[in-house]
Amino acid sequence: MAVEGQMAMNLTIEFAQEEAALSGKLLTPFGAFDFTGGTVSGKDIAFEISISVGGQDLDLFFSATVEAERMRGSVVQGGAGSAEFTAKRIPG
Repeated sequence: MAVEGQMAMNLTIEFAQEEAALSGKLLTPFGAFDFTGGTVSGKDIAFEISISVGGQDLDLFFSATVEAERMRGSVVQGGAGSAEFTAKRIPG
């Protein structure tokens, strides 16, 4: 996952889907963070992840549309604004 703008960084995210429920793990330079409670509706997904960076807790809200092997969306970090991201499936 490539996040653009002020939050620019490359991340890896692992998803697990059971019907409309989405969970997974976000792998960042600051550590790995699990999440549950995400949703899948058609091609749209949404999930929230709480992470800790430098002793500061941050809530990140992701929303995206999935098309084949690619995903495009945005991430909102509280009052710090939002950033666009793109991602592609890593064959596994």
